[in-house]
Amino acid sequence: SGLLGSDHSAVVRLPTSGGKTRIAEMTIIDVLQGVPHAKCVFVAPYRALAFEVERTLGAVLTDLGFRVSSVIGAYETDEFEDFLLRTADVLIMTPEKLDLILRLRPEILQQIKLIVLDEVHMLEDRSRGPKFELLLSRIKTRLPDCRFLVMSAVVPDNTLTLFAKW
Repeated sequence: SGLLGSDHSAVVRLPTSGGKTRIAEMTIIDVLQGVPHAKCVFVAPYRALAFEVERTLGAVLTDLGFRVSSVIGAYETDEFEDFLLRTADVLIMTPEKLDLILRLRPEILQQIKLIVLDEVHMLEDRSRGPKFELLLSRIKTRLPDCRFLVMSAVVPDNTLTLFAKW
């Protein structure tokens, strides 16, 4: 069951600097230690946040022997990015990049055992929210056993309720 409980999913609402990244870190370690050849994906809505997450998670996870890489490039992939996708244990990317990777490299999908969704209140964004929601629904349909850790400092109660039902 691990940190996420028997249903393998959790929604975390904590204020900024309240420990969300630490919870994600512990959950990632739990999955990587418990599931052979697993990959974890940390979805950050913005490139700047993805770089910050890579630095924060990398500081601890690298010391434990895990490989952390951000994959945030343009709307294409290259050989170096393919190498990162094959070798990293933890991939940090934006929702748009995750969508692209899953379309171009669907074989990676089967290795993903945990998806951490940071700043999930962005689902309320009128321009990016619907695309992000469709992406998550596709992943959930194709990977019913994948764990989800949903985090935000400001997610409204109605969004929490919708995630719980989802």
